[in-house]
Amino acid sequence: MAATTAMPVTWQLRSNPFGLLGNDVEDLQEQPGLSTAKPPSGGLEALLAGGQSGRLIHPDEIDTVAELCLGRNNEETGSEWQVLRSCDGITVSRLAGEALSGPVTIKAETVFQNVPMEVAALMCNNFHERCHYDKNVVDVHLHDNWGSPESHANSIFYFALPFPTPLATRDFLTYFVMATASDGSGYLTFCRDAQHPAYPTGHKSRVRGSMNGCAVMIRRHETDPGSSRYVMVTKQSINMKIPQWLINRFFPGELAQALTSMRRSCIQYSLSNALPLVNVFVPSVPSQKRVVLEPAKSTSNPRSTSNPRLLGQRPQQPEGSTPADDLEKDGVGSERSTDVPSSDQATPSGKVEYPGDGLIVEEAERLPQPSIGGLFLFRCHCL
Repeated sequence: MAATTAMPVTWQLRSNPFGLLGNDVEDLQEQPGLSTAKPPSGGLEALLAGGQSGRLIHPDEIDTVAELCLGRNNEETGSEWQVLRSCDGITVSRLAGEALSGPVTIKAETVFQNVPMEVAALMCNNFHERCHYDKNVVDVHLHDNWGSPESHANSIFYFALPFPTPLATRDFLTYFVMATASDGSGYLTFCRDAQHPAYPTGHKSRVRGSMNGCAVMIRRHETDPGSSRYVMVTKQSINMKIPQWLINRFFPGELAQALTSMRRSCIQYSLSNALPLVNVFVPSVPSQKRVVLEPAKSTSNPRSTSNPRLLGQRPQQPEGSTPADDLEKDGVGSERSTDVPSSDQATPSGKVEYPGDGLIVEEAERLPQPSIGGLFLFRCHCL
């Protein structure tokens, strides 16, 4: 029997990412006039250059983001990372050579032991779950349907970061895209500054922060499928009249604490033995059929819409019950098969397209004002 050759992993851009991850979303009026042009050449430096709010995130940027998170472009770009903190299994580094007088590029890496990738994805990007451990990101608005071309699948992400009085609250407005690995082994997200008339600069008297870029990848551990690898690369600024070097000094410690909180919440969820979002990460194996995700219909599969845990909500537990007593193991969404091109009908780049759809539908609850520690933690969707 001839040996089979493993197919290379490609990254599939997903439509309606926030809804696909079980969030409540809101429709938003269309914003015409945005550029759909390809990104400028220049690798990491161009990716995080900033000043690109008038251009949608282009599909061609997905591979660059993936290579960045996997660390495969270090030799090509000459990128070197200086470790700032390595403790409790969490490593935080900064890109060497950047001036400390301005925003710096930060990378955080960790392994969530005994936490399946699906659970880590839910806790990272589902704001019903995230609000239980992240008390800094508030007034969250998620928009999948706002007029972005389907080819680009950009969503709009707005959130605020309150500060202790008399400092003004900061806010961020970003484009947001998500891609999943063709073999179902992981996913990545990328966001950067956006513009939309619904959220002008000075919205609610807030100071607009700058999100040059934030890339996050969560994937199954290659030798322990029950654990997850987490990588984040971000460059952002809260535009505050505090010396940037001071913010840069405190940020690694705050970031490590945030990841510790996320890990603790992931482990607590994993004890329930519930595996959420399973249909989000269905492998896209080249064949004559593909799987398309759709909102689950209550008439055909009522459990997938009635199970609050799978929609990112925490169910009410009866007295004396354990978290595992009232949890089910379905995935979000239902499947249908449609004809698509086979692997020999690949694009000129050698990749086969496997598009997907998602769910939708409000606004995350407003959270308490963070402590003074939050002053130095301007984290976005990434944690």
